Amino acid sequence: MGKFLDFVAFSYVVDRFCRLKQPRVAGRSVPVGLTRLSLARPVAIVMLFAALIVLGLQSYGRLAVDRLPPTNFPSVSVNVNYAGASPLDIEQLIAIPLEKAVAGLRGVDTVSSNSSLGSVRLNVNFTEDTNLDQAAIDVEKRIASIKNQLPADASAASVVKADFNSFPIMNIVLAGGGRLTTSQLYDIGNEVVLPALLQSYGVADVGISGGRQREIQVRVDPVRLKAFDISLQQVVTSLGSENVNTPSGTLRVGNAEPSVRFTALAQSVADFRNTVIQRGGAGGGGATVTPPVYVKDVADVVDTYAELTRLQRFNGEEAIGLTITKQPDSNSIKVADSVKATLERVQRSLPPGVTYRIANDTTRYTRDALRDVQTDLGLAIIITGTVLMLFLHSWRNTIIVLLAIPTSLISTFLVMYFLGFTLNLMSLLALALLIGILVDDSIVVLENIHRRLGLGEKPMIAALTGRSEIGLAAIAITLLDVVVFAPIGFVGGNIGSLFKQFGLTIVIATLFSLLICFTLTPMLASRWLKEHEREGEDEGTVAAFTGGLIAMAAGIYGSLAFLADNFAGQTIPVPGWITSFANAAMGVQAPASGGFGGAPGAAAAGQTLGVGGLVSLGVGVLLFPVGWFVLRPLARMVMRTFPQIWDAGYGAIARGYGAILPGVLRLRFLVVLAGVGVLVGTIWMVQSGVVGSEYAPSEDENQISLNLQMPPSATLEATDRVTQQVEGALLDKAKYPEIRSVFTSVGGGGGYGGSGRQSRIAIELVDRGLRKRSVFDIQTELRKFGEILPDVGVSVDLPSALGGGGGGGGVSVRIVGPDPSVLGQLADQFEAILRRVDGIVDVSNSGQAGVPELRAVAMRSQTADLAVTSTTVSQAMRTAVQGTVATQLRVQDQAQVDVRVIVQRDANGIPLNLEDVPVLTTRGVVVRLGQVATIQNATGPSRINRSDRNRSVGVSGSVVGRPLGDVAAEVRQKQSTVAVPAGYRVTVGGAVQNLDRAISALTGALGLSVVLMYLLLAALYDSFLSPFIVLFSLPLAMIGAFGGLYMLDKTLNIFSLIGIIMLTGLVCKNAILLVDYTNTLRNEEGLSARDALVRAGPIRLRPILMTSATLVCSMLPILLGTGPGAESRSPVAAVITGGMITSTLLTLIFVPALYTYFDDLANLPGRFMAWRARRRPSVASVTAGGTVEDGQPAGVAGHEGAGAGMSASVAKVAVAGSADNGD
Repeated sequence: MGKFLDFVAFSYVVDRFCRLKQPRVAGRSVPVGLTRLSLARPVAIVMLFAALIVLGLQSYGRLAVDRLPPTNFPSVSVNVNYAGASPLDIEQLIAIPLEKAVAGLRGVDTVSSNSSLGSVRLNVNFTEDTNLDQAAIDVEKRIASIKNQLPADASAASVVKADFNSFPIMNIVLAGGGRLTTSQLYDIGNEVVLPALLQSYGVADVGISGGRQREIQVRVDPVRLKAFDISLQQVVTSLGSENVNTPSGTLRVGNAEPSVRFTALAQSVADFRNTVIQRGGAGGGGATVTPPVYVKDVADVVDTYAELTRLQRFNGEEAIGLTITKQPDSNSIKVADSVKATLERVQRSLPPGVTYRIANDTTRYTRDALRDVQTDLGLAIIITGTVLMLFLHSWRNTIIVLLAIPTSLISTFLVMYFLGFTLNLMSLLALALLIGILVDDSIVVLENIHRRLGLGEKPMIAALTGRSEIGLAAIAITLLDVVVFAPIGFVGGNIGSLFKQFGLTIVIATLFSLLICFTLTPMLASRWLKEHEREGEDEGTVAAFTGGLIAMAAGIYGSLAFLADNFAGQTIPVPGWITSFANAAMGVQAPASGGFGGAPGAAAAGQTLGVGGLVSLGVGVLLFPVGWFVLRPLARMVMRTFPQIWDAGYGAIARGYGAILPGVLRLRFLVVLAGVGVLVGTIWMVQSGVVGSEYAPSEDENQISLNLQMPPSATLEATDRVTQQVEGALLDKAKYPEIRSVFTSVGGGGGYGGSGRQSRIAIELVDRGLRKRSVFDIQTELRKFGEILPDVGVSVDLPSALGGGGGGGGVSVRIVGPDPSVLGQLADQFEAILRRVDGIVDVSNSGQAGVPELRAVAMRSQTADLAVTSTTVSQAMRTAVQGTVATQLRVQDQAQVDVRVIVQRDANGIPLNLEDVPVLTTRGVVVRLGQVATIQNATGPSRINRSDRNRSVGVSGSVVGRPLGDVAAEVRQKQSTVAVPAGYRVTVGGAVQNLDRAISALTGALGLSVVLMYLLLAALYDSFLSPFIVLFSLPLAMIGAFGGLYMLDKTLNIFSLIGIIMLTGLVCKNAILLVDYTNTLRNEEGLSARDALVRAGPIRLRPILMTSATLVCSMLPILLGTGPGAESRSPVAAVITGGMITSTLLTLIFVPALYTYFDDLANLPGRFMAWRARRRPSVASVTAGGTVEDGQPAGVAGHEGAGAGMSASVAKVAVAGSADNGD
């Protein structure tokens, strides 16, 4: 709120400034307007924009940096662990009760659960307008209300708000170098490194995994238990009750009140061995005393490690993994730098041999991608300036126009800061795409001022009249961008969250460009261009300066190319402000102090500069005077001769266009028919699938994930053996020289004794510039492991920040219904379909055969006869198989160690004598498990998925080598061949569903944009028909947009769709320039429609070509870019470049022809009245026989005049107010 109030106050000051007393121009008082104010008070205007720049730079230094804009999808997850329980038990005992509890909450959209061995995860998705904090509280209350319905030994439900802005950004690996065990590494990581990382800036959570945790195991022998007539539960109870430390209150002793405490804590393993097992009926007060039985009499107490459920290695060496999760509103790059600084500080206190390695840093790709966008932005500015110089031939004109770019961009940072935006790939992409757009207004205004100067007007008058004459067109072409991107703010879901900042950033910057073209541009033109015709006196200076810059640039880049290797890694210390300034100037993420002009984002930069860079800069400075004198004559000759050649070429083009324009108007029917043909061709390209479609392009992020899925019966050891085989092949530098590191995680199933048949290998590649193969080529190569590993499921995924693109995107078929067997049959049919579809790989079926189970089935009659409860039996079995944590070893200043009671196991890990497990009856008698239950072998599902309180299975596959849209269409076509029973539902989802939603949302936004464009143009032109002339030019751009995608082998995705929306606003600008000036000529000079078009076309050709050329050329760095994130940015540039080229060429022909048809339509009422007059002569002509001079009846002449007047009136209304629209 404080930022908003500051912005309101600033806006009020600006408003009061604009209401100052009336200025005087040319010695007379004139009404106040932006342009007149800027001409009369140039210093005030300069100070206004200087203030915006200062505040913008300050805001830029405070903007948070992230890869993507923040999202808000209300979702709550509930996690419950029930160690050792099968997925079936988890579903029946926990998942279903949880689903029933939360199903009736307000705002619930979907409820799904995933039950696996020993754990369940419940996902509750809410509607977008739901308050996430309140939703989490409501879920927690509902879960608490059914706590008694859940198993007693299940863990407490963990309710977590799924914050999509709080995500892991870094994985850190601790290795001991062979000197320390993984248990010691785990202790160091948990007790030293983890607490230090939690204190770093912006860290929300640090997860630790891997290693072996110390555990004291009480391994009970069932035979010895039976001999002493003791049950497992008695052992568990005795250990817990004999290891206590409880307060007893306080005593008043004089003036002191000491606390009283009873302690009987075990301090060693020996204390647990000597613990007496309590037995019912023992002791008493009789003469016979039963001898005590100690724990050591029935069990072996061993100080060991907990059973392994996960193995982790880094480059083949056992390691500990730490996962860093950032806070939702923190700067990810600054968090990463803070974590690295903490690690460097902690490293000094670690034991010898313990090292850390950053296995995966997502901010590294973010930095590289942001830097690449900043480079594209800088190149776009340079290219735009070059194009302007080619057209304008004057450094003064070029500078005036180019000033609109930094002024608009820097001012935009101010509003972005107030709105809480971040510097991310989307907002920076918007700024990069804007370079060619920001100069449109200034180009149009300056070109018209230049034309007025050529007519002999004084600079001040030319600036005022030139801006006023083009004012309506400038307003129209700017507000078109506003209404085109405003609908994106109304788009919901992930698409709306993704592109909201993109659209509003463009709106803000274009509005600032409109303000600049109304104030700064005419003010500078009135001062700088008044000596424009006598510019030869400083031509030599400009030529010399140009020669110096060329020599300096050649020296710098040449030195970097040939001398960089000689100074590699060499730096020299310099004051901190120098590195901060250098980083800010070069767009590098510099200190995040938020100081004046500081670049956003990271930790403090090192106070050094590279020797190679300094040497290159020195060479360039030394060559500057050489170029000043040596290249001056050459530059001067080029500056004199090139404009003549350029103008001669342009003049030929303009004369040729003016020559063919009358013929175009004569053959207007064929021209419009050709435009309709272009529209038909565009529709054909869309429907025929010439251009493929996908949700988002895959990006080369130097990361690959290789996943292995073993058969259901595989153990952790078997999975590890296969994983080591793959791991060894990946570490072979001869075969995979592109791999930098391999981080392996084996197992990690449901708790103690959980599933170990899965493994994940995170592969980090060297930078794309240092390898010959792309990440997609390596991904294809890694899929061959599936051919050489029988019965092992192999999938290779690429990371995707957009959750649906990338290598992890594909086709997923979700089947929902009540009967698991029917679901399995349907899943098998769809699996066969997906395997037959070309382009689908890594097909997986969640409904396949499950894991083996060993079931103890109760014998009801025996349990009743022996007085054994089912709860007692289940607890005894859990203790025997899974083990029960009875208590902890709590030694002062040491970490607590669990004490687990478990039945002894053989060499294969199977509990000894399972049927002999003792069970305590309600009568205090111990019986064997075999007396009350039978042991049976069975199978059960490895994982149970539920959706909206029904069982669900999924069949999925990744799409490779074929557009996702084509694959989805084929899958849906074959889906109709599967007979789905009543009560079952089949949906095709995954990235396909995201694509469908994106197309629906963005198509709706495009339709709303077109409607708003019509409303805007109708209001500006005060005509219902004129807007159609402009809007009908849109199809001319679509053929180029899809053609650009096809020629550059790009797809129709969310980024290219945004490019199409952006293109609709850009294309109309050319038509607006032509239509607006045609209306002006008809209004001021009374020309006919055809004459006005023939005259307006050649005159408006230059600004049309200039705006189009600057826009297309500014897109080239993005279109041809190969850096990080270029895969997502290039489709936008392909759409805009192709669309602008075709629309510019076709608009110059199509719009004049279409204009004449609409002019005829506007004159239709007048012609109809004239026709009626000819059919019914006037009374005067009948009685007196009077006629007008040309021999026609007077009434006819009057009506024809009325028709012409209507046409003129329409033209006049179309440009009404152009002389007073903000000037």
